[in-house]
Amino acid sequence: MLIAQQVIAKILGKPFRYRDFSKIGYGELRRMGLVSLQHRRRLHAHHQLDVRFMDLYNQLVHDRNEATHKGRLDRINHIRLRKKQLR
Repeated sequence: MLIAQQVIAKILGKPFRYRDFSKIGYGELRRMGLVSLQHRRRLHAHHQLDVRFMDLYNQLVHDRNEATHKGRLDRINHIRLRKKQLR
């Protein structure tokens, strides 16, 4: 991943940001010898690719989304409790 980030930063001529992956198309990444993580994720989701890394990546994304959802619910519940206490 670090190599891909360095290559993309060099091509775009600026410091790397993750959104830069969306600025370079799949074909261009392949010509540079890099893989598209989005394409790999889709292949894995449709069971056409069995890669341990993708399992770990999907679990990380799922855990991050769960934590965000839990944080939102906690904030909503906290606000509701405060409103009840003020009444």
